[in-house]
Amino acid sequence: MATSKIVAQYECRRDQEPVSLYRACYSGSESLKARSRPSFKSTSELKTTVELHLKWCNCEPIPFVSLLANEDHAMSWSQCLLEHGYHDVFVVEINSSRLLSLFWVQELVNHQGVATNLPPYMYADEILVLRKIP
Repeated sequence: MATSKIVAQYECRRDQEPVSLYRACYSGSESLKARSRPSFKSTSELKTTVELHLKWCNCEPIPFVSLLANEDHAMSWSQCLLEHGYHDVFVVEINSSRLLSLFWVQELVNHQGVATNLPPYMYADEILVLRKIP
């Protein structure tokens, strides 16, 4: 099955998307671009890739960029980045209508069989964007 058909099975419907999404960014990061291109040969490969994305110690390039639907969560995350030594941390507001292929992490975990050890509050408002944020 082609990547586009696999992605279409799991992406959010437009009526489920918040108008604004938020990203905590910092200097020196490729914050708005994923580290790899998507190439899923099966639904299980997509799920495994999401699971890798949700492991914070993962170093493999992943074709997703994380966004948050809650501005307060993004601000809290940016504060955490500052406390861990990152510099020039800022939060970007993104209009979701400009984005393609969005995935609610909570939906993937609760209804699509994606496994994670993260507590639900950490991904309740997390949305994954495939490839990049224009």
